[in-house]
Amino acid sequence: MYASLPDNYKTIILLGTNHTSMGASIAVSLDTWQTPLGAIENDTEVSKKIVNISKTASHDETAHVQEHSIEVQLPFLQVKMQDFKIVPIAVSSGLSAEAYKDFADAIKEAVKGKKVLVVASSDFTHYGEMYGFAPKCKNANKWVHETDKKVIDAILAHDIDEFVDLAGKTTVCGAGAIATLMYFTEGKKGTLVDYKTSFDVSGDESIIVGYGGVVF
Repeated sequence: MYASLPDNYKTIILLGTNHTSMGASIAVSLDTWQTPLGAIENDTEVSKKIVNISKTASHDETAHVQEHSIEVQLPFLQVKMQDFKIVPIAVSSGLSAEAYKDFADAIKEAVKGKKVLVVASSDFTHYGEMYGFAPKCKNANKWVHETDKKVIDAILAHDIDEFVDLAGKTTVCGAGAIATLMYFTEGKKGTLVDYKTSFDVSGDESIIVGYGGVVF
């Protein structure tokens, strides 16, 4: 996905999920983040604007302490981009459509006049007993592919109600982050860059996770 993007974004807003349910429902970090490739400065001007404008977002570091959905994106960005700042935000799933729209509108207002990249970090279906989600089927990998295709089609069509409904019936972990991105990119054409499952690499059908890259 990142290979298809230009490398000149100076502010990157990262919408991750909140697996732990710790902290605020929509938690904006103001910290500098560190990876083995170095430190990444926070665009605190944009971070604070989002919190000030949004009715649903708040400054909170607790939600990020044990969360990985944002940090796994950072090395890819550090290799691809040059001299950029980040706005890391943990977005819980299960909030109202109004909450996600308010949040997306706040981001739009906060970055008005700036060139920004907004990334939503999420896996698609998690299939297997360890996830508590293993519907009976003859071919699990085919079933995951077909299930995720419906989810991805809803994303590409900007059908937020359909996406949220389908995400709730499967195990899409970052539904809130994706819904926010869909509101943020309304009117823009979506393209599926690629889709694979863990089975395509591991050959293990007992545990399968779907991964896709969509660019608006």
